[in-house]
Amino acid sequence: MTKDIVALLLATMVMGPAAPSDAAVVCRRKSGALLMREGAACRRRETVVALTALAAPGRDGATGAPGTPGPPGTPGSPGAPGAAGTPGPPGTAGSAGADGQLRIYGDGSAGSRTVSADMSLADDVPLYGDFVVEPGVTLEIASGTVIRCSGTFRNAGVVVVGTGAASGGVGGTPPHPGVSRGAPGPGAVGESGSFLAGGGGGVGLTAAQARTLLAPGVVAGGAGAGAAIDRRGHAGGGSLVVLARGGAINDGAIRADGAGNAATGGGGGAGGVVILASPARVENAGTISATGGAGESADEDEGANGGGGGGIVHLIGPVLASTGTIDVSGGAGGAGSAMIPLTPRSGGGGGGACGGDGGGGGSVERTGQAPAAGAGRDGHVLVMLADPAPLF
Repeated sequence: MTKDIVALLLATMVMGPAAPSDAAVVCRRKSGALLMREGAACRRRETVVALTALAAPGRDGATGAPGTPGPPGTPGSPGAPGAAGTPGPPGTAGSAGADGQLRIYGDGSAGSRTVSADMSLADDVPLYGDFVVEPGVTLEIASGTVIRCSGTFRNAGVVVVGTGAASGGVGGTPPHPGVSRGAPGPGAVGESGSFLAGGGGGVGLTAAQARTLLAPGVVAGGAGAGAAIDRRGHAGGGSLVVLARGGAINDGAIRADGAGNAATGGGGGAGGVVILASPARVENAGTISATGGAGESADEDEGANGGGGGGIVHLIGPVLASTGTIDVSGGAGGAGSAMIPLTPRSGGGGGGACGGDGGGGGSVERTGQAPAAGAGRDGHVLVMLADPAPLF
């Protein structure tokens, strides 16, 4: 049977029977051929074929439009946190650091030192174990020296600290102020018949300011001012700092005095600075002095010169015992004169300062009379009951 017959049969199924009243059947011959016969029966040896078996499968229709997306699903609840991990074993402990107090008291690398004969200390690295000055011995030390002891410092002799701040003269280099707040001034220069003022004294530190002075350095007490054109004042006292871990003990004398002389030299130098510090104990059963120097008295061409101010002595430690003497007095002002005969002439120079103010220089009146100069004021004795380590 051809495709046309199949199509006709399918059309008959869809559209209904044609005009003849008798229904048509489809018969399959033995050879497989299909025949449409009018009537309701096939011939012998033919088999009736149901029309539904001949229907061709339908073609796919056009793809429909995508459907509207459904609403998002409800988020799932967060999972339970995981169990904490087991801590790892502790790390290996680091090696111990260097003792922080080595920078203060030193490591004793210079060994212990006993001074048994007069000498000047000239060690490049003053890092001692113990440091001892025996009785009857004089030890000279440069200004600015810091003695560090991992053991004990003990002085039973005489320790003399050299001067530090340089003096000055009229028309030349001004005097060095040291650690003070102001340098002294020189006396005015002029001819006879003129009033010539004396120079002002240096300005010292207050006690509160002096407590902060823990590293005074090479200069300490301020120098005095000059008086006449060709003269200079006196140098200021130097500084000494002793830092001893096992104790700082003075049974002898420690001197850091300013220079001065009533016979010559202009204004007196101020006293210096002495600091004894230890985390164990500080004891003074001897003498510690940081006095101001005397001003020169008036002479034939100048007025009287002021005295130097007193210095600073500071004892620092958790245990302090001071049964000895500590002297920080100011230096005497120079004496006046009834007449200054020569010309040119000048007023007196002022004294240097440290803890105390320097004395003012004396004037020269029109008549040639020269009054006395001012004395330096006393300095400061400071005591601190504390471990010095945090301070240094």
